Formats: sequence, C-alpha cells, structure tokens
Amino acid sequence: MLTIYDGPAANNIILGSTNCVDGGGSPNISSTSSITIVLKAPTPASATPATFFLAISPTAANAPTTTTNQPITTPLNNGSSTCDTTKLNQCTQSFFKNFGTSQIPYSNETVFEMAFFNFLNVQGVDGWRQIREWMHTLITCTGGHHSFEACYNWNFLQTAWNIDVQNAKQWNIRLLNLDYDCGPGYEVMLQNFYCIEGVAAHEGPVIKSCQQTLQNEQNNQPNMTCQHVAEYLTCIERPYVTHCGRDAGGLICYGERIAYNIYFPQCTSQVALHCRNAPGKK
Repeated sequence: MLTIYDGPAANNIILGSTNCVDGGGSPNISSTSSITIVLKAPTPASATPATFFLAISPTAANAPTTTTNQPITTPLNNGSSTCDTTKLNQCTQSFFKNFGTSQIPYSNETVFEMAFFNFLNVQGVDGWRQIREWMHTLITCTGGHHSFEACYNWNFLQTAWNIDVQNAKQWNIRLLNLDYDCGPGYEVMLQNFYCIEGVAAHEGPVIKSCQQTLQNEQNNQPNMTCQHVAEYLTCIERPYVTHCGRDAGGLICYGERIAYNIYFPQCTSQVALHCRNAPGKK
C-alpha cells in the first residue's frame, strides 16, 4: 500500500492511499515497475517547495515499510513557458531606455513609476501610442505572451533580480497593467485619457476614502479580505463611471483588480464578477 501524507513526516494528515496490486503471472512486479501519481503544490507557487511523505508498505510478511520525502513545486503559468534571465534583463533594459533612462534599479520599482508618469506628463495621450509599441516590442523580445507572463511573474523576479517580495509584486502588477492598457483597454484609454487624469486629480479625497476604508476594514476584520476587496473595487470604480462613463470605470477597476489578484490570490474567484464593464472582459 502507498500512503501519502501532507508533510514531511508520518504524523501529518493522510491525503490518500492506494493499493498497488501485483496481478500475478510472470514476470511479477519488479524494481523497475512504476506508477504515476500527480501531486499538486500550493497555488500560487511558493519559493519553498511543498513536501509530501510517501510510505510504501508491502503486504508480505516481515517486509519493511519504505519511506521517502518528495518535494515538488508548481511550474509558473501553464508549465510550458520558461524565462531566460539573460534575455529578460536585455529586454527590460531596452524597454527602460524608451523612457529616457536605463538607470532604473530592479530593487526599486518606484523609480520606474516616476519615469513612466513623467513621460506621460510631457507626451500626453500621444505617449500611450508609443508605450503600446514599446510593450509589443518587449513582449516579442521575451518570447511572446506566455514567456512575458513567466518572466514578470513575481515569484520568478524575486530570484532573477534578487529583490524583495514587495518590489517583485509591484513589477508584476505594473507589467500586467501595461499589457492590459496596451491591449484590450487601449482604445478606451486613448478616448478617456484626459478624463481619467481629471478624476485622479479632482476626486482625490474620494479615491483616498476608498483606500482608507479598505485599510480600516482589513485592520478590524482581517478574515474578511475578499469581501473588503470587492467593496473597494466598487468604490474605486464609481467616480470614474460618474465622470467618464462605464468603460473608463471598468478600465480603472480592472487595473485595480489585477493588483489585488496578485496581493490576495485567494480572492480571485470572488472578485471575478467585478469590473464587468472593463474593455475586453464583458
């Protein structure tokens, strides 16, 4: 019998067991025989691999039980995409240069954020046309969309760039948002660029109130995170819908949803119906 335990010792929870039966005849099951068992690591993938304890107990009299610890990890994305770190760095540095500087440290995403918004402040809506071209170049450079997502996955970036988890998540969020804004959300972004900027400038107290409410709710009821995030998405979308229309509101809401799916992946399914007016997501 094969018994699988949830952890590196036999005193952990038993996940399951199965009988591996020798059907008799010749040849019998030998040391080269094998069975395949699929064990799923935690989602999202962790830097620490999941470890399972396998115990094989033969039914023959006096036969010893064989045990082993089996670590596994979850591949990034669909398991078929990988990222070449050298190519990642080359592609990223070329992307940075478009914003007038290559001196952007991987360890501080805020430096890129400042360069990005400085560029838009000068170029206005026309800047988005250039950014879209640069994003297409970046995605192609990394090897296509699957590789792009694998390269800028925060788990991978932590190791590839030797950065802390917060910066890794900020980079992941930034690149996923740019991918969306230059893809399904592009036309809505162009049409509503100045309106969206206006809301951000003039509705600051409303936006800050949404953010503060989320923070307060998390402090008071941390076990209700997903409900708090859902309420926040509704709150943050409202001023943009009021001033710029449903599509623009959906665009902003979806950008926030991308971020909170990274920070709170356990809430992904519970906020899936929010931001329903987001371009390309209806």
